[in-house]
Amino acid sequence: MGAANHEFVGNKTTTGERTMMKQMKLMAALAVMLVGSALVANATVVFEADFQGSAAGASNLLNATVVDRNAILDNGTSVGSWDDNDSSVNMLYEIAADETTNKVMVFSSVDNTPNVADADFSSSVSLAGNELVVGWDWMHTDEGGGGSGQAIIQLLDAADAVVTAVVWQDGGALTVDGVNLGVFKRELLGTPSTVLSTNNWNPLAMELVMAADGLQVSVGGTVQTNLAGTFNEVAALRFKSLSNRSYSQGGMWIDNIQVESVPAASASVVLDPSTQLNISLDAPNSTAVETVDASFFYGPGSNDVDITSVSFSALSHGAGSFACTNGFPVSLTSPSPAFESLGIQFDNAVAGLSHAETATGTIDVHWTEIGSGVTNSTALSVAATYNDTPATFVFGQTTVSLVAAAPNTAATGTVTVAYTESTALKTNVVITGISFTNTTASVFSGASTNLPLTIMNPSPETDTISIAFDVSGMVSGDTATGNVVVTWNEVGDATQYQSLLPIHAAYYDLTPGSGAIANKGTTFPTNNIVFESRPPLGNKGITVRRHGVYDASGYSKVGQEIKGSALSAGNSEFDSIYLKMRQGQSFENASGANQLQMWFGKINETTGGTNETLAIETFDCVGKSFTKNRYYQFSFSDAVDFEPTNLASNEAYAIQLWFTTDDPDNVIQFWCGATNIIAGGLHEEVDVTSMDAAFPMSMSSNRVENADLHFALANSAGTSIPDIGNISVEIDGTNIVMGWTGEAGTDYLMLKTDDLVEGLWTTNVIPGEDGQMSVTNDTAAPKLFYRVIVE
Repeated sequence: MGAANHEFVGNKTTTGERTMMKQMKLMAALAVMLVGSALVANATVVFEADFQGSAAGASNLLNATVVDRNAILDNGTSVGSWDDNDSSVNMLYEIAADETTNKVMVFSSVDNTPNVADADFSSSVSLAGNELVVGWDWMHTDEGGGGSGQAIIQLLDAADAVVTAVVWQDGGALTVDGVNLGVFKRELLGTPSTVLSTNNWNPLAMELVMAADGLQVSVGGTVQTNLAGTFNEVAALRFKSLSNRSYSQGGMWIDNIQVESVPAASASVVLDPSTQLNISLDAPNSTAVETVDASFFYGPGSNDVDITSVSFSALSHGAGSFACTNGFPVSLTSPSPAFESLGIQFDNAVAGLSHAETATGTIDVHWTEIGSGVTNSTALSVAATYNDTPATFVFGQTTVSLVAAAPNTAATGTVTVAYTESTALKTNVVITGISFTNTTASVFSGASTNLPLTIMNPSPETDTISIAFDVSGMVSGDTATGNVVVTWNEVGDATQYQSLLPIHAAYYDLTPGSGAIANKGTTFPTNNIVFESRPPLGNKGITVRRHGVYDASGYSKVGQEIKGSALSAGNSEFDSIYLKMRQGQSFENASGANQLQMWFGKINETTGGTNETLAIETFDCVGKSFTKNRYYQFSFSDAVDFEPTNLASNEAYAIQLWFTTDDPDNVIQFWCGATNIIAGGLHEEVDVTSMDAAFPMSMSSNRVENADLHFALANSAGTSIPDIGNISVEIDGTNIVMGWTGEAGTDYLMLKTDDLVEGLWTTNVIPGEDGQMSVTNDTAAPKLFYRVIVE
C-alpha cells in the first residue's frame, strides 16, 4: 500500500497531537508533497465536522425529532451530512461547549442500546487508485458507578456494511479490527455530571489511512500498526456508545472529524540510511566501501521497480571520489521490508584527503516502476572521512622533579614513557635521543639510558628513561629548569619526532641541626607546660613531608596559629615544643638530608603575614627512631619569649614546621585535633614549590578552622635529668641482664652494637620505673657493646 503525507483544512485550530500526526511520513513512502497548509494535489474532502455552528445545550437534542437532531448536527458540519437511523430517545447526543465556546459532540445511551448516528460522506470513496484519510479527536466520560462501556467508530460502505471498526473500552484498551493497540486513557472525570472546560478537554488524536491493500493506524501522532487487507469502498462513519449512564455522565465526546480522499501514490523507493551515508577510511588503505539498502512500496499497479543507475553530484573533492560498485539494472521484486544493497565506494587516491578531512557529496539513485516509462530519482547525502592518526608519544608524568641535598652532589629521576600506535603503521616506537632545551643551567643529562631504546608495545604498556641532575657550580637554594627533549620515530618510518617534558631541579645545603629531640613516652607531660592546645581526637593527622616529585605539592609546610582567650593565663617563656607522633618512622639508617625545621613568631591575624620571627630551629632526624603515639620534645637552643598579653591588636602567635628529606619514603606525621577549643585558633597546610622557598611562610587569610595541631609549649629550664645509678650487668646463660636505678615518667634508650668503630647502634625504648630496673637481652653474639641514655 502506498501512502502520502496529508494535511487537513478546516475552520478551527486542531490539537497538538493532530498537528504532529499530519506532519508524519505515513508508510515511509513520500510521493505527493504539501505546500504550506494546502491539501495535497487532487485531494477531496468528503466529510468535515467541528460542531462550531451547532447550538450547545444539555437538552436541545434529547427531545428533538430525528429531523431536528440531524439539522442541529448539520449546522456544525461543513462537508457531508448526518443520518439518525433510529428515532428512539435512548439514542442520545448533545452539543457541549467549554467556557471559550469550543464545541464538541457527546454520544451516549442510557440502556446500552448502541446505535446512535451515521455521518454520510458527500460522496462514496473508491479505494481503487485512492487512499482514504480519516481523523478525529475523542475522549471518554467516566462517572462513579458507571460510564461509557465502549466508544465505537465504524467505517461503512454504501450498503452500510462495516468495512473496519475502532473500539475504545472505558478502561482505555484500544483495538482496530480486533488488533490491540494498547491502553490509551483520556477520561473526562466528574460527579455528578461532567462539564466540558478548557482544563479537562485533552483528547486522543486518531488517524486512519486506508488503501486498497492495507490500513495504517496512528494514535497521538505515532504510527501504531499497519494492517494488511482488501478494501474497496467507504461511504460513511457510524458512531456508537454503550453506556449505563445518562448522556451527560457516560459516553463518547468527539470533535474535529475530518475525512478526505487522496489519489494513491505511485511506487516509491526508500533508502537506508535515509539521511546520510557515512564512510570511514583508515590508512594505509586508499578505498573503503559501505552499503545503502534500497527497498520500495507498491503503487496502485503493484508493479516492481528497477534501479537503472547511480550517479553522484555536489562532490567536494572531484569526480571519481565516489562510485557505485553494482551492475545495473538492480531489480527490486519484493516490496519492503525486502531490499537490495548498493555498494558505495570512496577512493582517496582521487580525493587526496589528509588525516581527519572529509569529502562530501550526494548519491542520486535513479529508478523506474516497471511499465511506467518514467525515471525517478531518490537522493542521499554521503560523507567520507580519512583516518591517518599518527603515533603519539606519552609521558607518564607532567614534569620531572629532581632534588639534591648536601652532601649529595647529584640526583637521578625516572620518567615513564609510552606511545599510542598510528592508524597506518601500527608498529613500535624507537627513542633515538635525549636532549635538553631552554635550560637555565647546564646541569641535566640523559643519565644511563641506553639508546636507541625500543618501546615494544603501545600504551598501557610502558618503559622508562633516566634523567640526571648534577649540582656542579650551584649553591644552596639554586634551582634549574628546562625541557627534556625525547627524539623518536616509528619502526619503518624514518620521520623523526620530538616530545618535550618540563624539568625542574633544586640544590639545598641544609644547616646542621642543632635542636635536641627527646622521646617522652605515651603520657603527655604535665610539668612546666606553658601552653597546651588540646588532646588528639579522631583519626586526624597533619603530614609534613616531601612527596618525592617536584611539583606544586612537592614540599609541605604546616602552620598553626595561636590566639584567643585561652592565652590570658599570663606571660612566660618556653624552650621546647611537645608533639605527638601520628605514625612511626625510623631514620636510624638514613643518610643525606632528613631535617625538621621549626619557626615560632608573630603573624598578622588578618593577612597571615609574618610580623616578627622569635625563633628558628633545625632538628636533624638521622639516627632517630619515632614511635607511633609517643610524645616527643623538640628543644630550642635558647628560650623563647611567650607574652600573649602583650600581643598587638590583630596579632597572633604561630608555629610553622617544614620537613626536608632526600628520600620520598621518609615522613614525619603529627597528630592534630578534630575540633577547635582555642578561640579563633586556625591551622593551615600549604604547599610550596621548592625547598628554597621563603621560611617562614605567609599563612594567607583563608586558614582552615577546627583542625588544630596537637602541641604544647614547655619550659624545661631548671628541670633536672635523673641520674642513672646502681648499674649492674649479669650473664645468665645466653642472656645478658642489665639493671639500673630508674625514675617513672622518664624513657631510657638502650643502644647496642657489635662494633664500636664502624657498627650501627640499634635502639630499644625502655619506659622508666621508680627503683631498680632490670632488662634481659637474649643474644648469642660473641661480643656486644651497650649504652643507656636518659631520653
